Amino acid sequence: FYVTLAEVHLDSIKVLEKLTDLFNGYEQFGPPTAYVFMGSFSSTGFRPNEQGIKAYRDGFERLKFLMRGLSNHVRVGTRFIFIAGPTDPGAQLLPRMPLPGYLTSDLAKEIPNVIFATNPCRVRHFSRELVFFRHDVLRLLRRHEVLPMRDLSTGAAVSLEHAQTEMVRFILDQAHLVPLPLEQSNILWAYDHTLRCRTPSSSAGSAGPLTPSTRSASSAAWAPSTGTRSSTL
Repeated sequence: FYVTLAEVHLDSIKVLEKLTDLFNGYEQFGPPTAYVFMGSFSSTGFRPNEQGIKAYRDGFERLKFLMRGLSNHVRVGTRFIFIAGPTDPGAQLLPRMPLPGYLTSDLAKEIPNVIFATNPCRVRHFSRELVFFRHDVLRLLRRHEVLPMRDLSTGAAVSLEHAQTEMVRFILDQAHLVPLPLEQSNILWAYDHTLRCRTPSSSAGSAGPLTPSTRSASSAAWAPSTGTRSSTL
């Protein structure tokens, strides 16, 4: 199974305490196949100056300290996958490049099986392809009035669950993670293919600022079939 976490603010004591409990629990009762950590990794956002760089690196130093004692995780080969969020360093274009080593305190060099991935990130799980995407797709589609904002019969605002279902249906119909015209999106045209949903047997996990969740590309319903557990810290 996969454990997916979004908004992992490494400068927050509360988040670090929850991570400690999470790691210790799985260390004792059985580590997952992988953790997928989605940013943003700082509650205040990255600041491109000396103080901002130091504060950002300090967060990964704290995480490195927590991960050094996970001997059972290392034994079973648990992967730790990190995906940049909207306020993490890097160009605000899609697909996003991995976080550089000098800003993450070389975590990947000191902790086994740490991977700093692109956004979106594709993982092969046996015969399935898992897609992890840190982007507020729902807000984006609502802003461009692609999704219904109100019920046509009652005039009331649609529920969040209904909006999410319509979002998944729209993404599946268009076979694209950001199904908008190029001039209305921040996609690098040469790499647009990385955002396409190519296979019907894949599963996609999309995390926005409030409701990180997992959806199956074979239906418009929530899909726990891949064993993914999602949460926000």
